[in-house]
Order: sequence, then C-alpha cells, then structure tokens
Amino acid sequence: MCIRDSSPAARLAVTLLLPLLIVIGGDAVPLPGMADLLDALTRTVGDVFSVDRSNLSVFALGVTPVIEAYAAVELVAFLVPRWSHLRHGNPEGRAKLDRASRIFAVVFAAFQAFGVAQSLAALASGSGSMPLSVDVPGVPIVVATLVGGVCVQIVVAEMVSRQRIANGYILLTVVQAIARLRTSVVAPIQKHMHLGTIESKHLVLLLLVLSLIHI
Repeated sequence: MCIRDSSPAARLAVTLLLPLLIVIGGDAVPLPGMADLLDALTRTVGDVFSVDRSNLSVFALGVTPVIEAYAAVELVAFLVPRWSHLRHGNPEGRAKLDRASRIFAVVFAAFQAFGVAQSLAALASGSGSMPLSVDVPGVPIVVATLVGGVCVQIVVAEMVSRQRIANGYILLTVVQAIARLRTSVVAPIQKHMHLGTIESKHLVLLLLVLSLIHI
C-alpha cells in the first residue's frame, strides 16, 4: 500500500486496524477441523472462559518465526564477511538479506507448526494429559495452514511498516501479547462475574489498584 497519496488519518487507520484484524482472526478463524477439539476442550476444562481460542487459530504462531529469522540472518551477516557488506551496503544488498530472512521465516514456521500439529494430534487422540479422543486434520494440513497464517502476517506487518508510523512486526507482537492477557487476566474476571462471585465494586477496586501500580 503506497503512502505517498495517503493522509495521516488513513495511514494511522491502516496501522491500527490491520493488527486488530489479525487478533480478531485469532478467535474467528480457527484451524480447519478444530471445532470438535474446541468443544471437547471446553467441556473438559469446564467453562468457555478458560479456553484460549487463539492458540488454535491460523495465526497461532504469531510473527515469532519471522523475528527469529531476522535475528538469525543478522547474526550470520555479522559473522560471515561475505554477508557483512550487505548489511550496510546499497538497497539491493539489504533486499537480499530481507529475502533470506523471509525464507528462513517460512522454514522456522514449518518446524514450529510441525510441533504444534504433533501436540494437537496427541491431545486429540487422548494420549496427552486430557483424554479428548476427537478427530483432527492430519499434520500436513495443520502445518500448511499455520505457515500460511505466518505468511499472511508477514504481508500485514509489511503493509503496516510502510505507513512509517510503527514497525509492523513489533506492533503485531505487542497487540497479540495484549490480546493473550484475556486468558490469564480478563477471562478469570469474566468467569467470576458470570458466576456472580465478583461484584462490580470489586472490579472497580482492582482497576484502581492496577492504575496506581503504573503511576
């Protein structure tokens, strides 16, 4: 997306909305065939508030493989003289390192996705700590979907970075980290409010304490 003809408001909208769409997609776009597993997890755990649906989404890997890939390429470029001049050379040299980083990102994502697929298969078959015994897609489908999710996030991060307001990869990481607080902090509060074991005044007091901590 070109920024030359875009107003500051439009650039800001792209910067903020695209990462939010990825986070929303964490709940709205689960991995294929995961509906039965989500239902089984909800029944086993006992309540819907304790199940983090983003861990079973197409964007579950986040941009971690990409960040790791860039770090690995920068390390190699620092240590290997043949690559070192590319770090401080012309734009063509920097572009070669960027292409190498994206290739490594896909490789890293594939390895991480394979681990996730294996864990899901073990969990669904009942060989893990929770005997769910449900059917899930095969490892190749899960791996391909997760890698595809990483590729989508690469495109989104690059579009955000081109707005020249914030680094897309860092912004995606921060927004996804904040969203995951829902399971560890917000979800328990929602559960207690749903059960009637916490009152509104307690919630106000909690927010007041948290605000004082950050002062």
